[in-house]
Amino acid sequence: MNTRARVNFILNRLGLATPERVETVLALLDHETPSPFRTLAKRGLPFGAGAGTRQILDYIAPKLGKTRMDRELRDYIMLPLREVGILSKGWVDPKSGEIVPDYWKSKSPNNVYRLTDDFADLISLPDNEFEPAMEAWESETEERTTRMMSAEAAALAERDDQRLVNITVDLYCPNFLPDYEIVFIDDRDGERIGPEYVEAVERLNLPLDLASRWPDIILNVPGTNHCWIVDCVETDGEVDAVRRAEMEESFEDRGLSVDGFTTIYRTTRRFAERQSQMDNIAVGSYVWIAEIGGTQYLKKTVAHLPEVE
Repeated sequence: MNTRARVNFILNRLGLATPERVETVLALLDHETPSPFRTLAKRGLPFGAGAGTRQILDYIAPKLGKTRMDRELRDYIMLPLREVGILSKGWVDPKSGEIVPDYWKSKSPNNVYRLTDDFADLISLPDNEFEPAMEAWESETEERTTRMMSAEAAALAERDDQRLVNITVDLYCPNFLPDYEIVFIDDRDGERIGPEYVEAVERLNLPLDLASRWPDIILNVPGTNHCWIVDCVETDGEVDAVRRAEMEESFEDRGLSVDGFTTIYRTTRRFAERQSQMDNIAVGSYVWIAEIGGTQYLKKTVAHLPEVE
């Protein structure tokens, strides 16, 4: 796998692969082109040692078939790469002709971006060491693991053959509710309680009857009466305030406690369409959107804000 393929591979796994970001990383791996800073070039340092925003954009523009790129693209290109620890900041000391790592002077023309040492080391590893080292690198920070899960969930969300319930079972439940196990999924025609869930439904005495709409997924902390309710919205069916109250009451009548509720959407667009129209997510419940599946959101209101003395 050559260097370009490695950069593409890593950025794809993080959900960050765009032509602009790929070319930016490759620019900072260029050890042949002299540095755009005269003091650094005199010392034999290459472009890849570090370059400013305008210098990077001018370097990658022709590679992207462009004549000039807007400086404001730095937020789109550089910030995500800094977030996951691929890029870091630096400052060119004009007196010493050296780059001071992790230092940044406001408004200084000598501010630069550079590859982090661990990413540069990762890219240069022999083929037989690259993938194990990459997997270890990916797991080192919360930002990388979050980005990776979002990328995986987004890829599944784009596929019409992937039901939202299945995406939720495979990704949301094990990652966000690891202490719970699934005791019921409503995804059958005809006999709605699948044979694999009969024992748990009867043991917990789950309140499943035809008097109300069943939750899509019920989870339980093994050995306890603590449950979690998940509903998936393909067309409608959010956990709203009325539905939450009804489920809490029906579960409490059976001696069960509902620790929380989550409403699941496939895409941010679907979430926006539904909530701009309905605004019906129950306060205190969670929302998970597969398209950006590395995070979940808790709905709170101004009533939850602390009082200012």
